[in-house]
Amino acid sequence: MQPLDPQGLSMTVKDAFFVNTPGKGAILTGHLDGWGVLRVGDGLACGEQVFEILGIEKFKHVLREIEGGHDVGLALGTHVPTGGFAGRSVSFLPRPSSGVPSLTPRGWAVPSHTAVMVGWSGQRGVVRPRFGALVFDGLTVALNDEDDTELFSVHGSRLVVRAIGTTLSVVNREEQIAARYIVGPDPRWAGSPRAATLLAKHRVEVYPDLRLAPEPRWWHRIMIMPASRVLNRKIIWRDVLLAMLRTRGAVTSNR
Repeated sequence: MQPLDPQGLSMTVKDAFFVNTPGKGAILTGHLDGWGVLRVGDGLACGEQVFEILGIEKFKHVLREIEGGHDVGLALGTHVPTGGFAGRSVSFLPRPSSGVPSLTPRGWAVPSHTAVMVGWSGQRGVVRPRFGALVFDGLTVALNDEDDTELFSVHGSRLVVRAIGTTLSVVNREEQIAARYIVGPDPRWAGSPRAATLLAKHRVEVYPDLRLAPEPRWWHRIMIMPASRVLNRKIIWRDVLLAMLRTRGAVTSNR
């Protein structure tokens, strides 16, 4: 019977390449040697650095866990450069039991450290919201304005989040102010000069990690017109952000 933790496993990195997709990024390939079970969310140790494993693939099949003895591709995220991995031997560490987000209902691990570009305002329905970075660091959630002013930084359990259409109302229970209204980004925002600081400092994502969204409904497949595709993107971003906030302990509601 295989041990349940990954510490009996090792891998010599055969190749390292980059896929510019949320949840993928730097991909390391090689053969898993030894005994143990490697899971999404475990750590990959290379030298003195430890990287979180965001995805596991075997012959293009996406897996949540894998035993030793297989050729695999391990995704480390878009913030990790690929240089220096090829030919190196790496080892593995179990996912920490505390201070790290849990799995989503579909069994995927939300990255411990990530940032998402959002539009935010102090009132609902603003046509041109300010850009912001919603930064997740362990169980801490921070919202930074487009000039990188920190609007709040709290443990996720201090947030109350309510979905209103495709907008999220976020209330920080440690502040005596009204809600902040947040929407997921349009990918075109990344080309705006207003986004330059957020992209440079926080490496914000502008495309959602679809693994964190609920299973697509049948009507998603017929949303093919330009306007309906935009609406579908907003719905997906709403659901992905809700999943990311829930795993930090936020009180959330879809109503």
